[in-house]
Amino acid sequence: MLTKNYASKKNLTFWIVFCTCGILPPSFAEEVVVYTSVDQIFSEPILRDFEKKTGIKVKALYDVEASKTVGLANRLLAEKRRPKADVFWNSEVSRTIVLANKGVLTPYQSPHWRNFPATFKDEQCHWTGFGARARILIYHIKMIEEKKLPKSIFELVKPKWKGKVTIAYPLFGTTAMHVAALYAVVGKEKTEAFLNGLVKNEVVVVNGNAVTRDLVVEGRIPIGFTDTDDANVAMTRREPVNTLYPDKEGMGGFPDEQRGVPDDSRDHPSACDPTCHFGGHSRICLCHHQFRGA
Repeated sequence: MLTKNYASKKNLTFWIVFCTCGILPPSFAEEVVVYTSVDQIFSEPILRDFEKKTGIKVKALYDVEASKTVGLANRLLAEKRRPKADVFWNSEVSRTIVLANKGVLTPYQSPHWRNFPATFKDEQCHWTGFGARARILIYHIKMIEEKKLPKSIFELVKPKWKGKVTIAYPLFGTTAMHVAALYAVVGKEKTEAFLNGLVKNEVVVVNGNAVTRDLVVEGRIPIGFTDTDDANVAMTRREPVNTLYPDKEGMGGFPDEQRGVPDDSRDHPSACDPTCHFGGHSRICLCHHQFRGA
């Protein structure tokens, strides 16, 4: 969360929890400001549902596909002394950690905090993970035979894949986190050899995971890196694509988590409290799945 003087307030992905389903008492603030890097198609219906159930008006600031979490994280850093946000609903791990380390976030422990496994929450209560998704490959079923699919992402630097792979800019969003994870798991030498190999193999670099998905859906590129939420949109539309979880027999895939955090800034503790409860509630997690964001 992001609230001044409101002290009560690694691998993976979960959500924030609201403990009642009725209207909140009038003591709660009438408005809460939420910054979110979660795609608007997924986050906005949930925030609107929150408004209906609580009577609290949500003023949401969404990101743009190209810069994802980076833009909002930088904004929060710039607004540290005069914050405007109450809650940061983030879709990527590393920037949340950076914000916590720089003192932008304030600790908060919801009534449901203890129910979350330790892996999915910060020991100091700066964030709680609540919406799972994974990094995957999406491929066009009419352009690649299943038996010819790569088993590992490292195969994509081979000549047979030259000009046939797309990826989002690795400086932003989950792609940046994916690259950071590679550095941590396989080391600097292998990671940079892989990235340089992609460049030499004429990888198509675009503005976001939704764009990589669309290139594959349109049959312009056979295979690309994306997230499960973006891929699920295409799958539910019955597009001629399928997904692949690479490196099952090696390092495994990369999961990423959405996190709800309070901003150490604003004077709306009463509004921040139910907002940070709301996301992790089982009904909202179900809504997230129904909106194809899982």
